[in-house]
Amino acid sequence: MDENQEPTFSIMIEDIQDVLDSYINERNKIISLYLKNHLIISYCFKVQAKHIAKDFFRNPINVIWAIPYFSIKKTLEVAEKMGSEWAKLALLKCPKGLRTDYQKEIEQSILKEVFGFSANKKLQSVFELEILRHPKLQDISPALLQKIVSIVELDIRTEVNLQCSKQQEVTALAASAAFIFIAHKKFGSHSLDIFGIGKEIAAIWAKKKAVSTFVFGKTLGRAYYNYSPPTPTSKQVVIATLASIVIFSLLSSAIGVLSYPIQNKLGLCRKQLQSLIGLTYEKLIVSLIRIIRNN
Repeated sequence: MDENQEPTFSIMIEDIQDVLDSYINERNKIISLYLKNHLIISYCFKVQAKHIAKDFFRNPINVIWAIPYFSIKKTLEVAEKMGSEWAKLALLKCPKGLRTDYQKEIEQSILKEVFGFSANKKLQSVFELEILRHPKLQDISPALLQKIVSIVELDIRTEVNLQCSKQQEVTALAASAAFIFIAHKKFGSHSLDIFGIGKEIAAIWAKKKAVSTFVFGKTLGRAYYNYSPPTPTSKQVVIATLASIVIFSLLSSAIGVLSYPIQNKLGLCRKQLQSLIGLTYEKLIVSLIRIIRNN
């Protein structure tokens, strides 16, 4: 870039930063209204009910994977801090779980209602309209405008996706902890997974059936099968496992519905969105300077 271009570059950066400052200030003002109408029990229940069929098997898988993933992630993070390159790569490659349609819709609502980016690509974003309203940027070239808007949208979508992925991890961990607590209270074990719980349920069913048909009566049958428990049939194990999957999925869905409203009540959602907007602002400043400098 020669000396004659430097003033234009400086003015452009100042003008874009004015737009970005105005945009970010407005996003912060919208948070209260967004939290009032979204991330409340009625809204979250409606969204969860809409997607419960598609998320039915994703929820149990996420719950089963939550604790192993958390353990692997923490181990790799420690290795990465010690300078391990393979740990850094493995951390990126390690699957976080299955993204649920429920979480995707929450993510989309944040993008649309808070950041002003619609899923419909034909609609102009709030940020693009802010640029076009700026008196010194009305003659900006369509190519540069598209480039700026695209990188802003990409950065924002990346940050929102990251934030929502973390939220899903927290929800899955909470559900996993709830299942461990239930397994301990009901079966006296901390180590049962969804299949282990299915086997325990099948064993209870088998014992009840054997006691009810014991030749010398239920009292003696109960004493006998306490000493020598019957082995559940394959059919009982399959049915019990399917029942435990249903329980896992419903409980996980319930925790998902309650997670945002509880955090909203505690003021955590507000802090998370404010932090998200702050991080996005810092990232956008760097990205926009790079685009304009290289244009």
